[in-house]
Amino acid sequence: MAVFMRFNALFVHPSDVILFTKNGFSISVNEYVLLDMCRIAMAYCGILVVIMVPRIYAYLGLTGLYRGIATFLTCLVPSTWYILYYRNNDGLAFFFEVSALYFALLYYHKRDYVSVLLCAVAIGLGMETKLNAGLISLYVGGLFIYLFVRLLIDNKKHPERLKPHAIRTFLIQMVGFAIVVFPLGLGWAVYANKTYGESIGYVMDLGHSKEATGMFIDGSYYNPFLRYVAFPSPDLFFSIFNHRWMSEVNGVRVNHWGDLDFNCWTAYYKTALFGEYDLSETLTPLGATFSYLTYYLFIFIIMMTMVYSLVKFILLFRNRCAGFKGNHFLRYSVIVLLVINGGAYAYFCYAYPVGCTQNARYALPLIFPMIALMSYALIDVPRFLGHLGEKKTVTPEASHSLKSNSKIS
Repeated sequence: MAVFMRFNALFVHPSDVILFTKNGFSISVNEYVLLDMCRIAMAYCGILVVIMVPRIYAYLGLTGLYRGIATFLTCLVPSTWYILYYRNNDGLAFFFEVSALYFALLYYHKRDYVSVLLCAVAIGLGMETKLNAGLISLYVGGLFIYLFVRLLIDNKKHPERLKPHAIRTFLIQMVGFAIVVFPLGLGWAVYANKTYGESIGYVMDLGHSKEATGMFIDGSYYNPFLRYVAFPSPDLFFSIFNHRWMSEVNGVRVNHWGDLDFNCWTAYYKTALFGEYDLSETLTPLGATFSYLTYYLFIFIIMMTMVYSLVKFILLFRNRCAGFKGNHFLRYSVIVLLVINGGAYAYFCYAYPVGCTQNARYALPLIFPMIALMSYALIDVPRFLGHLGEKKTVTPEASHSLKSNSKIS
């Protein structure tokens, strides 16, 4: 954004008049206009994210009503669009992560130079914006390895199916990808390390004690199962809004059950819907009613999705693990994206046990695999229950007739 403002400053010169001054800080008309142009650019990035969402689901393999529900739910989650207005680097990093995922999936279907190079640019710019945006490269790298293995197998078993020089073309594309992504993604991190001694991947540590910060989550008070595994956990029902500060008694920070969101998934859920602040005093009665209904409706959908996913996963082991054989691109993509983003987020919460670490904006791409699963649960579960109802309403005479007809056919 600083580079964007400097570039625009070459052409934008409405006035040097000072608009206001406060606490020794002043801003001119020129600076205000340049800041406004940044807000417009971020809004445009948000629009592009919304445009890419249905295409990402389509390239993953969702079709029809599944894709429609997934797109609707993704755009319904407020953090997917208001993260662009957080006034920090999280929104832009999310935009580049979504762009990288989009172009990687586009390359999977088209195998063209433009898609792979734009994917490299998106990952590189994402890492320049915020280094953890490079997590998407783990999925992209796995996708490239998968494509390469498929090329080798097809070249050995069915060479007639491949285009001329397919393997050579793929390797050239990977070299081009590497030439773009590594300098662009690691350039500033290496420069800051050599020039200022800043460690690569540096994160400011707020401390690991309640004396150091009032947002400390005490691992001796809240056990690891409650913090990283349990869902739903008790703090899901403390409040619908995120509480990240410890209680204070006579000026001393203390652990008090019911005041602090200690579970990383609870905090992720709350901040994805309502951000990191308690909005209870600012909502109208109608707004509060809508917020509570949304909060508990999504909890119901998530719980149904968890049960549905567990049952589906168990069923994959039937018939000698037949569910894991074959090309199930959507299934494996969902699993890999869940593991990468969910694992990185949980580790981040473990490494930095403070309330502000537990926030959906640090792992927002996690919503894509989760909502893909939700879309299937919302369609398949009612359909399954409907079939059960039909079976129970079949009379003995109708059942005998059905059996007779099946024997004849």
